Amino acid sequence: MPSFRSVHDLEQSLRAVGLGAESRDIAATLRPVVLFLRQHVPDAPLPMGTDKIGGDPDLPEDFAWPERAPLADAQRRAALLERRGVEASEMLKKMRREQPGSISLTPDQIDGIAEKHRGMAAVLHVPMPLAFVAQLNLGVLAQQAGFPEDFPDTGLLSIFSDATSPALAVHWHDRPITELRRRAWPQRLVDYSDHYNERADWPDDQGKWYKNVNAEMLIPFSALAVPHHWKLAFGRSSPRGRKIWNWFQEAHRAHSFFPTSGMIGGGASAANFGDRLGGWPSDIQHQVESQVDGRAVAAPGVTPWRHIFSWGAECWQGTRSLRNQVGDGATYVLLHQDDLRARRFDKVRNTYQQT
Repeated sequence: MPSFRSVHDLEQSLRAVGLGAESRDIAATLRPVVLFLRQHVPDAPLPMGTDKIGGDPDLPEDFAWPERAPLADAQRRAALLERRGVEASEMLKKMRREQPGSISLTPDQIDGIAEKHRGMAAVLHVPMPLAFVAQLNLGVLAQQAGFPEDFPDTGLLSIFSDATSPALAVHWHDRPITELRRRAWPQRLVDYSDHYNERADWPDDQGKWYKNVNAEMLIPFSALAVPHHWKLAFGRSSPRGRKIWNWFQEAHRAHSFFPTSGMIGGGASAANFGDRLGGWPSDIQHQVESQVDGRAVAAPGVTPWRHIFSWGAECWQGTRSLRNQVGDGATYVLLHQDDLRARRFDKVRNTYQQT
């Protein structure tokens, strides 16, 4: 998604591809955005209220860790999950018979794939704590030029998601950071991770929870974001439509701003995974606003949905997290503008897109 340091930079970038006449209209739809680099660091030493993905959350002492009820469609989901495990196991057995030496897994390991899926299916029928995803210190981020003016400028946003379904919850703790305490994950989540995460069977316990001691600290950078709606504003087959589509797709467009990967402070790894607060969502497949309510966006920049936060699915090995998405996609959290005004973060909607 194009982002720029200034309106002037946007206009220069558009003129460079022959869209100078459209630059004023496009500039009128810009929104401030906070982009992030993630820095992979040990979680325990981080100050209370640090912006981060993964690790242990900082929560009020009287806050009950969020939990989902047994899934209403657990029977259907469980059947699909068990079938997937059986099919994967049978396919590997067949390959092992027909192409000896092509599969390094032992017969017991192959049987374990079906067993693992049965265990994951069983969890769908019972209550389950939500997994901690990220926290955002709004009081600190409000000092950024890209911070959205209609967001609350105090308190902490905590994001949780279900490790077994697309469910997600956002909580706004509007109280001083001094009233927060770092909390350990519920044991049921730890056990689930140790049994069913994608690295659970790695040698030397590399996928085990006790070795996941890091978090991914979020380092903010302010910019201006262009709504993705402009990609379809002129029709894909028209000359202007082709120009703006190509402009959106160009990763190294002139004058665009994007936080760069590298080493920050003490040599710890830092990289851009596409995480952003406010602004416009950086869609991968479809218009994200339309995906959450099924309605077409009226015109570029004309939608009642506000982008709250989105984050990339990739992460570093060793981060204390429990994901329900794989690949290099992104999860988007949106809130209707009326609910944002009322601070009803319990009304958020979310969706996932993958390349």
